[in-house]
Amino acid sequence: MSYFIQKLDKLSSDYGHLTGTLVCRIQQTINDKNAFETTGMIITTKNNVESILSSIESIRKHCEVIDTVSGSMHVVAIDKFRNTLRNKTLNTIDLLMKNALRKDFDSCTKLLAEISRDLSPHTDTVLELISLKATFDLRSLPLDYLEFFETGEMRFIGRIFLSYCMKDKNETLISSLVSPFLEELGFQTFYASRDFSPNKTPRQNAEELIKKCGTLIAYLTQDQGVHPSANVIHEIGVASDKIVILFAEKGAIIPANLSTSATYCTFERQNTGEMLLKLIHSLRLAKIYKVPKHSSM
Repeated sequence: MSYFIQKLDKLSSDYGHLTGTLVCRIQQTINDKNAFETTGMIITTKNNVESILSSIESIRKHCEVIDTVSGSMHVVAIDKFRNTLRNKTLNTIDLLMKNALRKDFDSCTKLLAEISRDLSPHTDTVLELISLKATFDLRSLPLDYLEFFETGEMRFIGRIFLSYCMKDKNETLISSLVSPFLEELGFQTFYASRDFSPNKTPRQNAEELIKKCGTLIAYLTQDQGVHPSANVIHEIGVASDKIVILFAEKGAIIPANLSTSATYCTFERQNTGEMLLKLIHSLRLAKIYKVPKHSSM
């Protein structure tokens, strides 16, 4: 179950408990003039409202994305609901507690009715949010946002830094083949020779770009004799907390620790078609690309 669905389910459970159970049970204890049970139920109710607010904060972040993608207005409704809970309901609950401790049960009944009136207009908002489980197609989301809905975190896996030695033959491979291919698949690519900052050294520039990405694809080519360039080895290390995919040119001598630390493939320059197929396969293994359902791949 995705993080977003869990939050919607929790909102449904907490809101139903608040409006369908807790308010009624507080009224019963008021009718019984039982100050001890009334205060206990009020504490439970306040905790429930705070739990709803916590769910709303998470759901709101997701609805900002949904509104952008679908043109809906969920955030506006969420903000009205959140403001009611924060600025009225919690304050009224605190006042309810004071009156319950003074055993002013008539005032308690009036305050409880006020809470019910404040919550009632927002029931449709909650129901509409819960319906997003069935009505919003998550497949319409960009990759980074899909990950956000699944895990509650956004690591920008759809942003890919391409690491390579900046020699002409490698520049052609990256700028004319690999980068356009990845962008056609829906990814956003970054690489040092194109996305550079004139105020930074090449190393600083690469490190800043890597921070903005969730995935690194490194091309370990024969650049220093049969060894890969030192900048590529360094950039792989910088990306230790990222998804890393390595492509080693056949004939290049690769450090043993690299070939076992990430998704690892070999490639030949004269067979770029096979390399691109391996690239798609690697992205699928890393769970950052799904082949479209209509595709036979």
